[in-house]
Amino acid sequence: MPIISLVRHGQASFGAADYDVLSELGHRQAALLDAALVARGTTTTVVRCGSLRRQRDTALACPQAARGPVVEDARWDEYDSADVMRHHAGTGGLADGGGIGAPAGMTSEDFQSMLDGALRQWIGAGDRTPCRESWPAFRDRATGALE
Repeated sequence: MPIISLVRHGQASFGAADYDVLSELGHRQAALLDAALVARGTTTTVVRCGSLRRQRDTALACPQAARGPVVEDARWDEYDSADVMRHHAGTGGLADGGGIGAPAGMTSEDFQSMLDGALRQWIGAGDRTPCRESWPAFRDRATGALE
């Protein structure tokens, strides 16, 4: 029976100049994912990933499990967290910290807490959001990729 497994990318580089790079831990996580899939006897015929570097690098770091091609599909890309934060965090001129909207020096825990609130507002706004992509559009994009 065919199985679809959804896997999030390894840890990105929070606070770095380029967030869209796997951290050292992210590389280890991807290697552990590969080993776990192999240990389970998973035979993967195709791996699909978004177009973000951290997504692609996680997929490519699973060579033993991913015996088929890695197919890039931008519909799997994440929502634009900087845009969501800019419009729904109530913080106005939030500095762009490597593409995720975190001010310099903010901890990942504090950022996550702020992002959670902004995401609730973004989802609640539906199509009325000032963001470039609404929650319904993001949901439909990701669902379309899965289908």
